[in-house]
Amino acid sequence: MTSASTAVALLIHHPREPGQILVVKRPEGSEEELPGIWGLPAATCRANERPKKAARRAARQKLGVSLRTLRPVAEGVHQRPQGPLAMTLFEAVPVEDTPTLPIASHQVDGFTYYTEWRWAPLSILEEGAAQGSLCCALALGLA
Repeated sequence: MTSASTAVALLIHHPREPGQILVVKRPEGSEEELPGIWGLPAATCRANERPKKAARRAARQKLGVSLRTLRPVAEGVHQRPQGPLAMTLFEAVPVEDTPTLPIASHQVDGFTYYTEWRWAPLSILEEGAAQGSLCCALALGLA
């Protein structure tokens, strides 16, 4: 039996525009899950890394932002071909409201980096949820 991978996703609210969340676009690469969709920033927890620490690391490493008001708001499990994925969705507000994508291309050293980001309404996650994105489904309350 394959053990579950543990991951986190970030539901980051705009600090001054209610109803706007930070979404990221996944790379189009053929090896990517859910290529080219808009979704939430996410990261796999490292060995012995607590989810909250992984969430802060993902914000710094993938978006160049620090977070405040970080709290878990949903959890779910998704069955994937390579094994189950257990995810915690954290709600947060960024200290900086202009993220910086450190690497705007693809996957490096096993980490997926995003090609674009923007502020958008929650409804933008509907396409990702329909395609099987656990983070999008959790944010929409569908998981």
